Amino acid sequence: QAVADHELFRNLLLNANFIYENDSFQGITRTDNVYTASGGVRYLVNRYLFLGGNVTFQQRNSTAPGNSYTQYVVMGRIGTQF
Repeated sequence: QAVADHELFRNLLLNANFIYENDSFQGITRTDNVYTASGGVRYLVNRYLFLGGNVTFQQRNSTAPGNSYTQYVVMGRIGTQF
């Protein structure tokens, strides 16, 4: 796993994340390789309010038929902090 956070400006934060996982299952001949990459942004509107967004890509390559997939997830946020 690799993670990077960067404060581009005082009120604009960026992050990136990459994960690789290798799953081997006992009792069956199945192995999965999962790759996940994501990036996000958080804009601090003021001391208590933030806006954010995140994009995630995930790909699973499986030796078992029908268990491989690729997905994209896009998320937006409005939040408060104290």
